[in-house]
Amino acid sequence: MMKRIYAKVILGTLFCVLTMISSCADAARYDADAPEILYFGRWEEDEGVRRCGRGATYIRAGFTGGTLRAALEGGAIRWHVSIDGGTPRRFYTTGRETVLAENVPSGKHQVLLVRETEGQAGISTFRGFYLDDGESLLPGEGAKSRRLEFVGDSISAGSANMGRYTGKNFYEVENGDMAYGPQLARMLGADYSVVAKSGEGVCHNYAGGWPDDGVHTADSYQWTFYHKEKSPDNAKWDAERFPVDAVMILVGTNDFSDNQRKPGEEFEAGYERLLNVVREMNPEAEIICLEPLPASCGAMTRGRIENLVARRIESGDDRLHFIPMGKGNEALSGEDFTDNTHPTAKGAEKLALYLKDKVAAILDARGTEEEAA
Repeated sequence: MMKRIYAKVILGTLFCVLTMISSCADAARYDADAPEILYFGRWEEDEGVRRCGRGATYIRAGFTGGTLRAALEGGAIRWHVSIDGGTPRRFYTTGRETVLAENVPSGKHQVLLVRETEGQAGISTFRGFYLDDGESLLPGEGAKSRRLEFVGDSISAGSANMGRYTGKNFYEVENGDMAYGPQLARMLGADYSVVAKSGEGVCHNYAGGWPDDGVHTADSYQWTFYHKEKSPDNAKWDAERFPVDAVMILVGTNDFSDNQRKPGEEFEAGYERLLNVVREMNPEAEIICLEPLPASCGAMTRGRIENLVARRIESGDDRLHFIPMGKGNEALSGEDFTDNTHPTAKGAEKLALYLKDKVAAILDARGTEEEAA
């Protein structure tokens, strides 16, 4: 029985490989190392291959018209593609190449390829682009002058922002690129990276026990990909590969999700550990701490984060900030959520608009200081 199963797997794999070879026989192939391809967010480099294990990672490249295909693998992971800034088309990756565009007019074009699904869904592998014979890849649109990174839980991952979660449609109603972070980055003309995991907290994960010794945000932030378990084998992320001007932290909702117990000193210790890790990896970046959503997390949570930030500023970290979203200045109201916790895409846009000028002022102040120096 096992021999039969292995034979089917081998034949299936061989069929996929032969199909890809046949379909690309008359194509111009550019592997993932091609200098025309630009990568944004956390990517692992290998010879001719790039891998990502985070949501809202993306690729830009230019190409000349005809058909554009991508060798993009990773099951149950949704991406979207946009040609020349047009309406994004969403798709799930398969074991074979994905057609990104067909019958594109001759001339120069730009492609934007974005992963929507968060890291816990697995690894995406990108091996390159195929174009019609005689067509060519062109340089992608250059990087923006600013880069922002967004750290958090399901709210930052875009969970349930495209509709209500019913128990069986988790990834179908998630679009990480429409969470508040990427929307805010686009408003500010910035590139971005998202490090977010649904259900994660700084000391207590959703449905976790007490004490909770699982993977928390300070652990996950250090890794290139998301991993379910702590291990020295988890690849460490080198922040210099995608240096950012600011790291925005929106976390804490899951820490207070257990109605039987609300953390106090454990939360502060976990949050401070996260700040230590983020600062160590980004010594020159602004760190902007946001009050957790929704406001039902309570004034005590806001106070703990605000006081912690104030103490660290007094100790010399002058690139640390806190932005409240309560105290009568709530960023969102009931209709902005698909449930009691997760903002809709429109709600995320409203949150981004609330933060836009506040974050711009922090970034502009930094720019002024650097010019004066």
